[in-house]
Amino acid sequence: KEQKINGYFDALTEDFRAKNPGQRIPFGTLADQAVQQYDRTEKADARKTGAATAIDRTVRDLIEKKQLPASITISADTNLDDLAKRYNKLKPEDIDYLRQQQRILREVAR
Repeated sequence: KEQKINGYFDALTEDFRAKNPGQRIPFGTLADQAVQQYDRTEKADARKTGAATAIDRTVRDLIEKKQLPASITISADTNLDDLAKRYNKLKPEDIDYLRQQQRILREVAR
């Protein structure tokens, strides 16, 4: 964590120096910004990882229940409506849950 924050801080400091040559560097402000940037990035990464893991687990469960064939993979871009039409054993609540996880993946990717 500390290493990543220091990396953000160094980048912010270099950027400030490039844009404001000769001015006093506001180290405290840049340190706060580095921590905020770390928090945003880490939270986004954690949400994305959590959503991808949830999709993978759900797909594995559906394969085990014989509701999906073993060859199926689902990503943020998978059309779940087509999947539901093609595999009518899928329950609406499973499709809704997968949709919710896809939304998280898409939001974090922006």
